[in-house]
Amino acid sequence: MLSTSHITSLGLKISKEQAIELANAISTIASKFKINTPLRIKHFLGQCLHETGGLVFLSELGKPAQLEADYSFSVKLGKDLGNTAPGDGYKYRGRGLIQITGKHNYTMASKGIYGDNRLVLQPDLVATSIYNATLVSAWWWYNCNRKNSMPDGQLNYYADKDDIVRIAKTINGGPASVERKTITTGPEKKQFPRHLNRRIEWTQKVGKILNIESATVPITKLFPEGFNWVWSVAAAAMFFF
Repeated sequence: MLSTSHITSLGLKISKEQAIELANAISTIASKFKINTPLRIKHFLGQCLHETGGLVFLSELGKPAQLEADYSFSVKLGKDLGNTAPGDGYKYRGRGLIQITGKHNYTMASKGIYGDNRLVLQPDLVATSIYNATLVSAWWWYNCNRKNSMPDGQLNYYADKDDIVRIAKTINGGPASVERKTITTGPEKKQFPRHLNRRIEWTQKVGKILNIESATVPITKLFPEGFNWVWSVAAAAMFFF
């Protein structure tokens, strides 16, 4: 569905071998994680390209000491991520195309993909190849915020609706992470996900090579009924169990 030539046409700074890796990974996740329609591939890959700066960064940027402090087992965030010992913060830092972070996520991803704990023992495996990084990110995409009403996963559900805003909010933590622009109505405030325009641009690029026309993102539905704001965006279109 997504060939090496498709990927090459995106103009990414990757080798031909890496483009082949990505095409093979997309073929694998189509069946394994139901990212198996042009719309689902468009949104998955568009978000991944944004998150990695065009597949340049497969691991979280930052100094080891700072990453260890941010995700330390001794602070709430680190505890929530399942880190339990000194060194876990840096060891289980974000990796992948949509970065998984924390010992819990590495444990669940490893069991879900391989049926063992190899990613817990060797977390660097996630970022050693585009194939691995894609597989782990697709696992997260399929499993995050799972609801019974969305049998193929929440993000596939939003992709089927061409809803890039809800996809971005799910990946980027929703209202806690925002652009400068905020819309407020009465006591309730709704905010846009970080870097929404860039997410849209990447998703449009993928949509173009898949011959999917751009859609209008229904941003107005994110706001309370009666809020008479007519604004739409042209678009190609911390996870816990």
